[in-house]
Amino acid sequence: MDTAQQDDETVSQKLARSVMQFNRYFGQYSRAEIHQRISGGKPSEMAILFMLSRFAQKGATTMKISDISKHMHVTMPTITQLLKSLEMNGMIERKKDPEDKRSFGIQMTAKGIETAQQAEIIFMTGFQRLADYLGEEQSQQLAELLLKASIYFQKWDMCGHTLQHDGEHQHD
Repeated sequence: MDTAQQDDETVSQKLARSVMQFNRYFGQYSRAEIHQRISGGKPSEMAILFMLSRFAQKGATTMKISDISKHMHVTMPTITQLLKSLEMNGMIERKKDPEDKRSFGIQMTAKGIETAQQAEIIFMTGFQRLADYLGEEQSQQLAELLLKASIYFQKWDMCGHTLQHDGEHQHD
């Protein structure tokens, strides 16, 4: 987009374009770094390992497939395929649920834990480089604005309601 076109953008268009560009370029950076350093590290599989790692830090040794699907906002068949790949690569294992013999819990293996740790280092290195580039003040501002935007979208009601400026719901 040339400078004249950028000048004609509304604030919301500029915001949308900026967020999409950030997601695209940071995603490309992350994928390239992870693929270079971690064999077969697909972003969707790494996201599952990150999530399992976060839940393990909170004391959950296993997670049900349905819970993984719900937390990642991805369909069960998609999660099942990703888990099959992770299992084939020795990153996770399925454990029978002692309370429900028909159900399985997903647990990271030592290899999965190590891979998640390596991927997290790569991911955080990207953000450290960004923080170094922006400097302390702008990094703090960006973090606060992103948090504020996240809170706004958390409040978004997916049942046909939108938020008004004062935080009240309005039905579309």
